[in-house]
Amino acid sequence: MGRRLADLFQGHPRLTVAALLAAPIGWLVIGYLGSLAVMLAASFWHLNELSGEVTQGFSLDNFDTIFSDEVYR
Repeated sequence: MGRRLADLFQGHPRLTVAALLAAPIGWLVIGYLGSLAVMLAASFWHLNELSGEVTQGFSLDNFDTIFSDEVYR
């Protein structure tokens, strides 16, 4: 098994580089997409005006503010 794998990579330097970079790039992509998913989930949370705490419930208030307030146009 090991000898056949070594023979596979012997004449293909691009395949060697791709195999070495696949795992680190995969983790970077997972981390990036995970961060985007958390940011998307947080965009639906809203701020309690009385206490100033973030309430983790579904709300479209943030999007309403972005599309209706003159500051964000």
